[in-house]
Amino acid sequence: MNWPPDEICAIIQEINTDSIKRNFSSAVFNKRSFSSRGPFEGGNIERGHAEHFKKLANNKKKKFPVVAKIFDQLALGYLADAKEWMKVQNEINWIIKIYQRKGK
Repeated sequence: MNWPPDEICAIIQEINTDSIKRNFSSAVFNKRSFSSRGPFEGGNIERGHAEHFKKLANNKKKKFPVVAKIFDQLALGYLADAKEWMKVQNEINWIIKIYQRKGK
């Protein structure tokens, strides 16, 4: 996989301002669009995204460490989101258990 192209990575690496890094990160994040899930899926989608960005970071880290860091930060953000979805899933499970107890 050669995304993003080396030419784009070289520009980001060379300019290396907070603005270009933040805007590239935002563009990549927004490219993923939105997601929906069933109530018991937890953070599986986010963990998948984190794995994807970790692979991108590993592919670019030697030649373009600035770009790799952006991908690492995106991966960490998705892992944090996955934790939040797991909390939601746990809350749903707790509510279901209470509801089931009342139904007995």
